[in-house]
Amino acid sequence: MYGYARVSTEDQNLDMQIQALEKAGCHYIFKEKTSGASMHRAQLELLKKSIRAGDTLVVWKLDRLGRNIGELIQLSDVMNSQNIEFKSITEQIDTKSPMGKFMFHLLASLATLERDMTKERTKAGMAAARARGATFGRPSKIVGDKRQAMLADIQDVSIPLKKVAEMHGYKSVTTLNNHFPGVRAKALADAGFNVKGPRPKLLQ
Repeated sequence: MYGYARVSTEDQNLDMQIQALEKAGCHYIFKEKTSGASMHRAQLELLKKSIRAGDTLVVWKLDRLGRNIGELIQLSDVMNSQNIEFKSITEQIDTKSPMGKFMFHLLASLATLERDMTKERTKAGMAAARARGATFGRPSKIVGDKRQAMLADIQDVSIPLKKVAEMHGYKSVTTLNNHFPGVRAKALADAGFNVKGPRPKLLQ
């Protein structure tokens, strides 16, 4: 019996999974600390090369093997073709029985559905928060005197925006537009430029 234990980050602990796998009778346990979404899981690949017909792969929970139904079913098909059995301790799945095979596919489908619904709820929540004026991502590093100096130069329409970026150590105007959205356009409008018409060179 081969056990596979995985956590998503180095800070997480494998002890609980290892104890459960040992209790289930695993003789060999492969331990991994990497995200389930990662394309490269070295220990899982090593396990696949080690396991043989008649062996059993055991995990503490189904999602330790993969994060989507395609990956789980593909692995299940490979194991079936090689006469390798599968057990999941938490979900009490054992593919030695027809019901166990059915439950494996059913729970994999439900796990994928739950993750997709969670992602959709998260996106909807973030969209609603943005509509209320909330911002996400890392806080701006352009602060204090540096921010005030950059703001003054951006508002000075006699200096091309690209030149402003170079003056402050940036290769393009993208950083300026990200950190000072709308500032240049307002300054141009205040100076009498038609910002809705052809792009003035001062915007470049």
